[in-house]
Amino acid sequence: MKKYEKVYFKYREDIINGYLKKGAQLPSIRKSCEMFKASQTTIEHAYEKLLIDGYIYSVPQIGYFVNIEEERIQLHKQFDQYSMIHKPVSYLYDFRSQTVSQDSFEVSTWKRYIKDVLDDRINMSTYGDSQGEYVLREAICQYAYKIRGVLSQPDKILIGSNYQSLLFILCGLFEKETVIAMEKEADQAQRVFESYGYEVKIINSNDGGIDVEDLKKYDVDVLYMNSASQGNKKRPISNHLREELMTYTTEHNILIIEDDYNGELTYASKHHHAMQGFSKNDNIIYCGSFSRLLLPSLRISYMVLNDQYSKIYQHFKNDYGPTASKLEQLAFSRYIVDGYLEKHLRKLKKEYKEKYIEMKKAIEEHLPYQHYLNEAYLCYCIELKDIDENRLEEKCIENKIAINPIVHHILKISFASIDTKKINQSISLLSKLIQECCL
Repeated sequence: MKKYEKVYFKYREDIINGYLKKGAQLPSIRKSCEMFKASQTTIEHAYEKLLIDGYIYSVPQIGYFVNIEEERIQLHKQFDQYSMIHKPVSYLYDFRSQTVSQDSFEVSTWKRYIKDVLDDRINMSTYGDSQGEYVLREAICQYAYKIRGVLSQPDKILIGSNYQSLLFILCGLFEKETVIAMEKEADQAQRVFESYGYEVKIINSNDGGIDVEDLKKYDVDVLYMNSASQGNKKRPISNHLREELMTYTTEHNILIIEDDYNGELTYASKHHHAMQGFSKNDNIIYCGSFSRLLLPSLRISYMVLNDQYSKIYQHFKNDYGPTASKLEQLAFSRYIVDGYLEKHLRKLKKEYKEKYIEMKKAIEEHLPYQHYLNEAYLCYCIELKDIDENRLEEKCIENKIAINPIVHHILKISFASIDTKKINQSISLLSKLIQECCL
């Protein structure tokens, strides 16, 4: 904690706890310098922060006085109590799938773009485009083509806070009697489809991906699929399956919704383009997201509509409102145009390649179970057998290890946020806890 923060929190606590009541005068800057053995600059900085936060007010040539009512003091106490109760848990190792690399994202660069956009008073005083800011749609067009081979124009791109919100908009454009086929384990998408009352058919998968023969058993209108994480082994879609699916869906007039989640993060497999760029019948709607490339708290996703649904959307466009922050969209467009996104992507690929190799070695050394890499989700899937799964989850909590819920005897362990040098020891500890839970 910096020196001025110590002074700030000392006076703040005195005010909140009632030792300094409304109207009471704080010690002069000179007196505070003596009390805290700090420089005049430090004390002035602390008083300035107290002023900004509304705890005190200044009377020129007289001094600083407490400026907070009893009611506000009670609210501050409640807020502090809430913050203590809901304080994020600190983990020794975090294997959860929603984690990302904590140090790779250049926050200072992002802050600069945010500041530049905030200084643009005219743009910040208007509502955003419901379809997404044009400059960002144009930047994404170029990025998606270069990195994923996606063919599009800005007027066919739809920006949202996440792909689920975009699916809600897309589903509102479908016919009422739509039947949708999908693999299992796409819970968020399935929730959207069922919310609209659409019939959902779960299609079987094998190690190579979607079982096309099983798909042929159903009369469906839409196929929802994750092209970057296919089948039982969660691998990028093969060229053979891609061609087979595109041929079948074209012949039977089936729309494909291609979820390309983290498709650009190919650090273990060969680089591959999205299916959408290979479509000859314009029957693919493409979904992409940036939350795992940037930070999960920066919520920006996009959807590339085909010609048919782009025209339908434009007809109803004014009935929708923007779902993604205009501030973040404008900052992100500059981030892409200046080349920072591609630079960041290259950095992540290098980092995740090192981590996945290190975790593979650690798993082979410490965990005698079947396992496979889910590249798109930055994790290994461990097939546990004869394990008391509830006890394992309890033991992980006791040892300050965060894990995903074990589903169908599969434990997903992500390497995204764990330091490369600590991967071996983290897997060694996890292995020890698993052994203690053997039945």
